[in-house]
Amino acid sequence: MKNKKKGISLITLVITIIVIVVLAAAVVLALSRNNPIENAKEATFKSDVKNLQEQLNMYISKQTIDTLGKFKVRDLDLNETTTPNINEILTSIKGSNLKGKVEVKDGNLVYIGDIKQETTWFKEVMGEAIPGVVVTGEAIYTSKNSEGKVDIATIPQGFKVSEKEDEQTIETGLVVIAPDESEFVWVPVPKEELNLFAEYDRTFDRNGNSNMRGKIWKFEKGGVTTGSLVKYSEIGRREPDAVLELDNDLNNLNTINAILNINLEDGNDLKEFMQEEFNDIYGSVEKYHGFYIGRYETGNFSQDKIVSKKGNTDIASQTWYTMYAKEKKYTTQLTGTSVKSNMVYESQWDAVMRWFSKSSNSDVANYPVNAQDGVNANFSGASIATGSLNAINNIYDMAGNVWEWTSGADSTRYRDLRGYNQAKYEEYYFAGFHGRNTPDTIHSTYGSRLSLYL
Repeated sequence: MKNKKKGISLITLVITIIVIVVLAAAVVLALSRNNPIENAKEATFKSDVKNLQEQLNMYISKQTIDTLGKFKVRDLDLNETTTPNINEILTSIKGSNLKGKVEVKDGNLVYIGDIKQETTWFKEVMGEAIPGVVVTGEAIYTSKNSEGKVDIATIPQGFKVSEKEDEQTIETGLVVIAPDESEFVWVPVPKEELNLFAEYDRTFDRNGNSNMRGKIWKFEKGGVTTGSLVKYSEIGRREPDAVLELDNDLNNLNTINAILNINLEDGNDLKEFMQEEFNDIYGSVEKYHGFYIGRYETGNFSQDKIVSKKGNTDIASQTWYTMYAKEKKYTTQLTGTSVKSNMVYESQWDAVMRWFSKSSNSDVANYPVNAQDGVNANFSGASIATGSLNAINNIYDMAGNVWEWTSGADSTRYRDLRGYNQAKYEEYYFAGFHGRNTPDTIHSTYGSRLSLYL
């Protein structure tokens, strides 16, 4: 009986020790999750950020009133070296722990520090886009470039940033995903390069606003990676414009009318339609300092709803009119977003080329004038599925595979093509290449590419 009692006492002791260990672990876990010191740091940090944002809003409001609405918020940059500098405008920064950790870029308060936890807190306060999370309204997204500076992109409502780490940096190709899982890449157009993108025309729209026209650039195999400017010509390469020999044909216009449910009666109607579109695109690029381009050649052209997805082979064999209208219609068929779509203009194509040319990666920088067959371009003699080879800044097939129709006009009967096709002619192996044909042509090597603007 004595031995039995000792045994019971030992079991009780073991159970007691286990209970104590479990309780101790629970206490440690609770403390780690509810660390009062860390909670206080978070609260202070977020409060300081909110104060700075309120001061920034007040400054912007005053500037807007003082300039009678002419103040351009996206042109506002503030740091410790600007005039005025950030400390003079956001005075509460001096009494906070944010000095040297925040700047104002493109009118937005951004975090430039390196503390991971603070980065998360800042995004939470500012409502910045977080990879993998669908944004409920337009949201900014920031990433650091190779110089340690912050780049900014705007994520459209209903879209999300890719969860893949190598697709989350603006400098090397920020990938966003649409509600239909199509993929797009942000193309930065810095404000100092806006004059390379487009210029004021000498005409006005129906509301008396100045019309814009795109600037088009010529590229040559092995030449200057940024290209050379093509002088604007009313009878040469230009945009936006109609090509009246074909655009006055009602059979062609009715293709657009049927898809978009509009009523274009002649080429001049199409010209006005495209002019309004391009003015909107320019306004968006001016405001947001960039636009989105399809990551892949447009697919599902034989269907009602097109896509920009990997592995698609339905990428050609339609007229320019069909492709233009379906790409214009694309975003109207998405749910939960107000972003707009278009067939890429040549000025947009060339903005992508300029962006490539800045890369420290020679394969990327030389892509506008020298693509590599079988590596980042398909010149095998037959078209292949989208995204089969390597990407350039996360964009596929801008050289080779299929020609890509643009919205550019050429003479009175041609539309412009970019990027060349699958044929084996080495002198044409580059993404900046230019061609042309009549827009009613249907060919197995003629495709196109979507663009999006906010």
